[in-house]
Amino acid sequence: MAATPPPLPKREQGMNAITIFAVAVGGALIALVMFFYAQYELHVPETYAQPGDEVSDSLKQVMRRQGLLQSNEVVLYFYSEGIWSVVEDGNMITDKRVVSWTNEDHDLEIDSQPIPKYKRSHLSDPSPSLTTRSSESTPRISHSISGSQQCAGATTISINSSWTLGKPTGQSRAQIKHGN
Repeated sequence: MAATPPPLPKREQGMNAITIFAVAVGGALIALVMFFYAQYELHVPETYAQPGDEVSDSLKQVMRRQGLLQSNEVVLYFYSEGIWSVVEDGNMITDKRVVSWTNEDHDLEIDSQPIPKYKRSHLSDPSPSLTTRSSESTPRISHSISGSQQCAGATTISINSSWTLGKPTGQSRAQIKHGN
């Protein structure tokens, strides 16, 4: 009769603590790298109101492709409430107009109001005050243009401008609301 081989040693069942820890740390690092890569690639908007010179060229290209920004416009102020994309919801002041948009169920609605021609030169060299109050989640942009202009990023953009051309005095008011 043939000799039977000796039994194999019993293997421990399951993973040991070091293996579990290494897999967890490795997975967390991979998830973190993927998160930052997705933010960069998907053009995820910032969570604060931005002066136009801080808006990236790639983000401006996305806005141009979607019809939010015209090729001859310069962004002065920008704010988006979009979580994954700037196209979801936002507000912008350019050198030519005030723009507000929402995108619900892949239906992009764009509202815009032109800025009076004689005010554009004042807008090209703004001195804005960007603030976020601790009790509010919505950043606010305030700017003076021979009158006042205020933007509340989430729901309303309004411009109040007074001007004097020779003797006549005029006033311009534009208000864009989105949402309810």
